[in-house]
Amino acid sequence: MFSAETKLEKALVKSAWSAIKDSDVTLLIVDVSNYLKNIERIKTIFARLQRTKGRCILVINKTDLVKRPELKMAHEHLNLLYKFEKVFTISALKNDGLSDLMNYLSEVAPVSPWFYEEDQITDSSTNFLSAEITREKLFLNLREELPYSTAVITEQFEEKKDKSLVIKQIIFVLKDSHKKIVLGKDGIFDIETIPDINSCKNLLDIDDNSSVEEKRDALTKYHLEITNGQNSFLRQPFHQIVVISFLLCNISCQSGYEVFTLQEIRSGGTLNSSEKELVKGFFNYISEKKPRLVSFNGRTFDIPVLKYRAMVHGIQAEYFHKAGDKWNSYNQRYSSDWHCDLLETLSDFGASARVKMNEVCAAFNLPGKIGVDGSQVMGLYDSGKIQEIRDYCETDVINTYLIYLRFMHHQGRITTESYNKSVEELLLECEKKEYLKKFKEEWEITCGGKILLP
Repeated sequence: MFSAETKLEKALVKSAWSAIKDSDVTLLIVDVSNYLKNIERIKTIFARLQRTKGRCILVINKTDLVKRPELKMAHEHLNLLYKFEKVFTISALKNDGLSDLMNYLSEVAPVSPWFYEEDQITDSSTNFLSAEITREKLFLNLREELPYSTAVITEQFEEKKDKSLVIKQIIFVLKDSHKKIVLGKDGIFDIETIPDINSCKNLLDIDDNSSVEEKRDALTKYHLEITNGQNSFLRQPFHQIVVISFLLCNISCQSGYEVFTLQEIRSGGTLNSSEKELVKGFFNYISEKKPRLVSFNGRTFDIPVLKYRAMVHGIQAEYFHKAGDKWNSYNQRYSSDWHCDLLETLSDFGASARVKMNEVCAAFNLPGKIGVDGSQVMGLYDSGKIQEIRDYCETDVINTYLIYLRFMHHQGRITTESYNKSVEELLLECEKKEYLKKFKEEWEITCGGKILLP
């Protein structure tokens, strides 16, 4: 039951209450994670249940989202409001407690004649069933992000001679923002960093009045010492983010294949943005766009650095950590539809060598790094050349996108035609900025003019 506002909603609620009057068993399903916010509405429902004749069963759902003391308190509180015949605690998402509920319902359900003949599978049309299957998949993949008003209509359902099916459907949503949720976004990103010298005072025995160079040298020396002289690269907490760049594209589906449509290539914030503003913008971007993230070494470096810097600045990233479930989320290593780290996936998660992006670009006849590389970022930053760092980072993002397109093509998730179209869109984008024109020129040289796949 919900708070009805429109005439249609009021009619739906009225119809539901009418059906309850003649039901043998009524299940009241309560979301335990936020039931206190809706307690007045729940009390109203309880009051109306007093007038029903059938059995009333309380089902407390989403137990996976609360701790045991909270669950116990909700159990006792709701039982005080109404005397239920039986109470079940379940987690529908994790399939916990559902078997007990189903067994109980099968025991108490009165014996009645069958509504349909034994050989009648359904009374619904194939168009309706296929639409419901699509709607189910939308719910399973998008979970609570999917607006409940989404509707699916099957325009074509055709069985071919080879027994394959051609199904064409339209998904209706109320708002443009809902359309973005259903279609999805792809966010290819990269960050550039310099050493964070603010940590020197707490970590190292170095005076606050020491120069920037002395503090950086001390950090390098520290990392050489803890790795027995093997590695001077700073660990993730000791990086300060100076640039975050990304490429955004829409993901749609055509005839069972994904299609990537380029939207924009840019860097976050402005030339004067602080690290805090950049990091906050990144996590807000994820919360707003809900993208599939694509990176190269992002799971090992970029994301951990972003998390550390967010915590340094007291920035929350609630959606990033709560979205999805145990098996599918931004933090799950093997959830490539949430975050595809190409360094990981191309090496089969360590089964083969983890190669550098420049090495992959060389194998794929892609430009790779042009003119600038990561070792020059600190010098550019000290010289105030933030725009040059942004340009360099954006070319890294483009290389990552091209590797990802090739990987999607290899997996059969995009067609050759779709791959070439995505590349052609990128080539057009390269005409808009000088540094991208240089990237395109280098690309044409690297691949010998054979940019598209045959």
